[in-house]
Amino acid sequence: MKRAVRFISLGVIFIAVWLAVILGYVPGAPRDSLFVQIAPILAVAAFGVYSLSIIFYNVATFRTCPKAAEELKKEMAEAKKDLTKRGFVFKTKKNASSSTPSSTTPTTPKRTNKP
Repeated sequence: MKRAVRFISLGVIFIAVWLAVILGYVPGAPRDSLFVQIAPILAVAAFGVYSLSIIFYNVATFRTCPKAAEELKKEMAEAKKDLTKRGFVFKTKKNASSSTPSSTTPTTPKRTNKP
């Protein structure tokens, strides 16, 4: 949240200064300069580049959490046990590689369109 407040504050300050220059409240400022006119577009582009660089950096330095990984594995095992109790049959690597359906592969009944 702190980062969002900082960017919003900087954006409001930037817009206020830009409007002051464009509307002529700042004496001696080059109102007709191309840079001043496209400054908001450049600011949005700079913000996009900054955001992408932060995202790429965070993805590249993603930390692993061993405790969370173990907890997730336990939850997956519990879910698999629960689904097995309810009658779901999981495909194994042996079953998945064969081209013919085996007796452990769940089959879905074919539906007929009756009026």
